Amino acid sequence: MIRYTVSYNNPLSHLINIVMTFEANTAQNVEVRLPTWRPGRYELGDFAKNILRVSAKGSVDGVLKIKKTNKSGWAFFSKSKQSVEISYQYYAYKMDAGNSWLHDDQLYVNPVNCLMYLPDRMTAPVELLLKLPDHYEVATGLKKEGRRLLAESFYELADSPFIASPSLTHLIYEVGGITFHIWHHGLTDAKPTQMLDDFRKFTTTQLRLFGDLPIADYHFLLQFLPHQAYHGVEHANSTVITLGPCTGEHTASFYEKLLGISSHELFHAWNITRIRPAELQPYDFSKENYFETGYVAEGFTTYYGDLMLVRSGVYDEEWYLNELNKLLSRHFQNFGRFNQSVAESSFDLWLDGYQAGVPNRKVSIYVKGAIIALMLDLTIRILSKGKHSMDDVMRALWEDLYKSGKPYEKNDIQNIAEKLAAHPLQDFFDKFVDGNEPIENELGILADQFGLALQKKLPDAFHERELGFKVRSDSDRFVVSHVHPESRAFEMLSVDDEIVNVNSETATDKMLTVFAADSTIRIKRYGRTIDLSIPTGGPFYESYSLEKKKDPTTVESSLFKGWLIG
Repeated sequence: MIRYTVSYNNPLSHLINIVMTFEANTAQNVEVRLPTWRPGRYELGDFAKNILRVSAKGSVDGVLKIKKTNKSGWAFFSKSKQSVEISYQYYAYKMDAGNSWLHDDQLYVNPVNCLMYLPDRMTAPVELLLKLPDHYEVATGLKKEGRRLLAESFYELADSPFIASPSLTHLIYEVGGITFHIWHHGLTDAKPTQMLDDFRKFTTTQLRLFGDLPIADYHFLLQFLPHQAYHGVEHANSTVITLGPCTGEHTASFYEKLLGISSHELFHAWNITRIRPAELQPYDFSKENYFETGYVAEGFTTYYGDLMLVRSGVYDEEWYLNELNKLLSRHFQNFGRFNQSVAESSFDLWLDGYQAGVPNRKVSIYVKGAIIALMLDLTIRILSKGKHSMDDVMRALWEDLYKSGKPYEKNDIQNIAEKLAAHPLQDFFDKFVDGNEPIENELGILADQFGLALQKKLPDAFHERELGFKVRSDSDRFVVSHVHPESRAFEMLSVDDEIVNVNSETATDKMLTVFAADSTIRIKRYGRTIDLSIPTGGPFYESYSLEKKKDPTTVESSLFKGWLIG
């Protein structure tokens, strides 16, 4: 067994003390590593930058000379069969759903950030000992024996965060023989009874979709924060969610976001945590794990996270269509859709998937992936005359692959969909998954058969619609945030140009709404003042939304109802 002991001296230093203990069985070179990334975030995290004072000691040899071998690896030579301790400190001062945080009111640890591992003993059982104040309570998906947490392997340990605090709120509900725990740290005006009722509803609907989930309990570890935050990370039998602001005037929007992200993360308990692409089976924590199906892992989950809320009755169809239209708006405002396919953007998660990056380079696997799931769902329903749907795709991935111990290959998604539709779908996948064909024509045709009309929308603001650029407020300044690549403004304006005045009047929120065709715009650019007159040429920044028809046919209404009820 490999043992980790976690403690701290001064919580305001944000330094966690970690001791890793294991047996060196013979005279040997021993290598220990720290993960370079974490599941749920497909980019290198370089957690080793938070490590201080690494040392090694043997029960026989005494102090061992340990040396860094690469940015996340260390090695030493053990002369004897002996017990070895690796000691170090980890700076835990990043509060989001994927990192670790030590402060005066809690210790929150994501083990994959800060616990080293032995590459040749990934499947060895693990014990985690917590040295904490007596009045601290521990929330985690790991097996607990007092302050002793147990995992069957490093893989399980790395996938099992915990929060330890004297001020945790704990709610419990049960669905399908599984006990669900809602742990939250921080204040909120949201009502516990309503939270339990709504969580139970979407949990029941998700379990009904898949049929089962092979766990005894599941833990929502919720960090409710006073500042802006929105982040969730999935784990095998838990999720960490950071969300805020969470009180007062923000309570209603906070609660809506809480339900949305919680439904999304719970769906991950099936999709990606267990239904996993071959490239991620098993996880290799030492390097990038490239895969082209990020749109399945995140996009399909985004689609179902919201769909489960309307099917369960937490929200109504008007709310759901509004959420779909938010996704469509985000997609059509992203000109990366013309330059990179969603499969390419999945692969490039490891390059810049979570960064703004080069303008218009890539698409969002979350947004376009969700739209692909929607289009594939409607396509299968139409071709199978309502007999099958995306629900059956997800169940096939669950029943036929996961339960048989198999990860999925890229082509499995298409093959399963074609079998259900009883129709070839090569053209669909060529255009919308591996290609970057515009979606609006296909989406409009599909939506029409469900009693929905795809309507074009144009911006209200003249400078967006006719001149082709957007502005944001930045510390009482107005700066260019986006420039449409097909506008004349693209040749005249740069992102971050400051708009000083319009027609000699100082730029204000009001002024920015009264641009005209012949407006003279004064900008500041790196210390220079420049006057411009940008020709019109729109419309630019076109978007689309789905709206219900006033008089759908009986067939259209039936398909619509089947889709939203499931």
